[in-house]
This record gives sequence, C-alpha cells and structure tokens, in this order.
Amino acid sequence: MEKRVLRPQDVTFTRGVDQKLYMHTANGKEGPVRVNWAFPLTNPHDFVIVSNEKRGFVGLLRNYKRLPPDSLTILEEELAENYFLPRITKIEDIEEQFGILAWKVQTDKGPRRFEVESRSRDIRWLNDQHVVITDVDGNRYEILDMKSMDAHSRELLEMEV
Repeated sequence: MEKRVLRPQDVTFTRGVDQKLYMHTANGKEGPVRVNWAFPLTNPHDFVIVSNEKRGFVGLLRNYKRLPPDSLTILEEELAENYFLPRITKIEDIEEQFGILAWKVQTDKGPRRFEVESRSRDIRWLNDQHVVITDVDGNRYEILDMKSMDAHSRELLEMEV
C-alpha cells in the first residue's frame, strides 16, 4: 500500500451529480471516495482516511479543518453521516430479557430504545467515565462523562455493566 499523505491546501472535495463524494488534487478528480476518521473515538479531528469505494486506501488527510470552507462543509457532512453517535444524557431504564439488555434512554438526538446483546463485547469503557455502547443493529451510543449524569442513570449503568 502506497503511503500518501494529503495536505488540506492541496485537496478539495465536491459532490458529483450522483451525490457521491469526489476528491480533487493535482492529479485530477478521484473517486468516488469514502472518508473515515482514523481515530474516531480517541482523536476524531486530526486524521481522515480517504479510500475508494472498495475500501482501498487512497490517502491520509491530516488537519482536515484547514480545508477550504466549501470542501470542509462537504467533508464534515459526509463524516457526520458515517459517524452518527448519539450521546446518552439520561438512562431511564435498563431491563434484561432473556439475556438481552433493553435500554430506554434520552440522547442529544432525542429518546431512543435499543437492545444490547453482550455486556462484555458491546459495552466498551474508554476510560473510567467514557463509555461507548453498541446495540444489536450496530448503532453506537456514547456516554462522555458518567459523573455528569443524574444519580438514577449512574446507578442503572453501574448495576448493569
């Protein structure tokens, strides 16, 4: 795999008539391309991986916030679609049914109900307060700071995980 570092001043992004993402460099138009954060949970805003539609590596874009404004808007829209990660603000209930945890929560994106299959596999502690939960459909939910939640929410979380 060729190592290709992309600099924000050398790259622009556009949407084609097909609404897919395209990258423009000195080499011309490339794409359609996909974009993902290299470190989505620990350091999402430093590096973006650009790949082709078959997930083949195209390049690594560093400091993407320095892109021209139009390109930055398009890139951030694409990343937001790829990384829908509601933040849980309150846990109303966690109920176990046949080994499946049914969660009823409030998030920054509104109320949600979801199921978690495995405590050990689907609930990931990034540090003592930061938790990422993956539901049975592959959707992820985040608790940034458990200490900032109300006492009932903390108690439910501590009892179940």
